Amino acid sequence: MISIKDCCFILILLLFAIWALYRIKLLKKEILGQKEFFINTLGHDIRVPLIAQIRGLEFLSVNIKQNTDNILISNELYSCSKYTFDLITMLMDIYKIETGEINFANDNCKISDIYSVIAAKYMSNAIEKNINIIFKTGDISLLANKEYLTKALKILIKTAITYSDKNTVIYFDTVTYKKNIVFDISYTGNPVTEEEYNRMFSKNTVYSVVGQGIQMFFCKKIIDLHKGKISFNSDKNRLNTFRVKIPNKIRLSKLIEIPKQRFWGYLSENAKEYNRALS
Repeated sequence: MISIKDCCFILILLLFAIWALYRIKLLKKEILGQKEFFINTLGHDIRVPLIAQIRGLEFLSVNIKQNTDNILISNELYSCSKYTFDLITMLMDIYKIETGEINFANDNCKISDIYSVIAAKYMSNAIEKNINIIFKTGDISLLANKEYLTKALKILIKTAITYSDKNTVIYFDTVTYKKNIVFDISYTGNPVTEEEYNRMFSKNTVYSVVGQGIQMFFCKKIIDLHKGKISFNSDKNRLNTFRVKIPNKIRLSKLIEIPKQRFWGYLSENAKEYNRALS
């Protein structure tokens, strides 16, 4: 038979458990409120002024007096502001993905269209290191979210350019394998160790030999949303390859190589020749 003392002890335990659950609920609500405040601050109080700065710097870059120092300072300020703006936008996207608030609708998108966006974005980066990027694809239409898939592939190509040796070639191949679209981005550079690979796509990574910090985590999140997989491989010849596999039900045509002049071409001595070829 349970004594009155034991009953009181059990009652106290139950009351304490109820109080603890209530406190946990309040803390979760408080943390969620802090996250919402942080995201709103990023999205409005910081992001909006940055837009004004970027537009102002774009105006200055066109109308600024032809002074080398002024132009360099203006361009540097623009790059810093644009980097911060893109970082804030990415953090907001990650938040939306993790909270399920993102409107992730798939469309039929052509791989060649994505390639052309990437080419226009990173042409100057490749020219600075005299890197030639060769795209291979076919008349492929992929069932995916074009906006976010483009963001993911941009991160990978930017990473490849950043860590690639000068005067080398980056290969961006697209093939079909067992009802999957497979993107391979290969570049020549320092190999990555197993330890570095294990933290490459981690959200909490603060340093990595290869990778753009939180960007690589964001890239993997996008691939996950497409029910795909991303991996990385280094071989003894210093050839490093990002591989992205995404399921696709659209039938692929025969693989062809896009003419180099259409996108990157050989980024050689004269950038003006390339600009004329692109136009």
